[in-house]
Amino acid sequence: MSKKPLTPDEIAKKFGIPLPSDETRLSIPKQLEALAAPHLPNDLDGIVSQMYQLGLFVGGLSSMDSDLRMEYAQNIRAYHIELFGSKIDRLKVLLDDLDLVRELGLQEQILRDKLAEYEKNRDAIKRTRSNDLKLVKILAVYPLMWKLKQLNFGQAKRLRILHKILVDRGVPGYGGDYFENKLGYVEEIDRLRKWDDGAMKWY
Repeated sequence: MSKKPLTPDEIAKKFGIPLPSDETRLSIPKQLEALAAPHLPNDLDGIVSQMYQLGLFVGGLSSMDSDLRMEYAQNIRAYHIELFGSKIDRLKVLLDDLDLVRELGLQEQILRDKLAEYEKNRDAIKRTRSNDLKLVKILAVYPLMWKLKQLNFGQAKRLRILHKILVDRGVPGYGGDYFENKLGYVEEIDRLRKWDDGAMKWY
């Protein structure tokens, strides 16, 4: 029997990444709340979860040397392959009994769309071969940007939020001395725009 992959929190502990308290986790999106006050209350938990995952993931990766970063990414990759695989199996079982689907008041097409989404994510993660940048995009950046899009954030606001997370986490290549080099900020936002465009095409 294969060994069960570590959970994200277990992975963080293994690699010495500090885990925030519940109170800290809930305070993460303060600037986000200021930008989205009319939209946020109904989906705050989802936004907090996405921002926490992204911050933890990129913060962990940026603080490691290349060998350790690869091992970390492999743990994250294994966990999510199993996670998506489990969800896929359960959805297939449910879709094999359409009478039960109707009895539960579920919509078959929604379940099939979700199954296709899970299969796409699982297969894409399998193809990454522990490429940490691609994993960051699929598991953290894309879901966050799509969530913000659903909350009616324009691209400019989405990019500012993502940029702030990367700067706050000390990710190399983001957060230079913009007083000396204003072009640096523009170039960084342009790089992130490609990530956002990728997220819009992904879903």
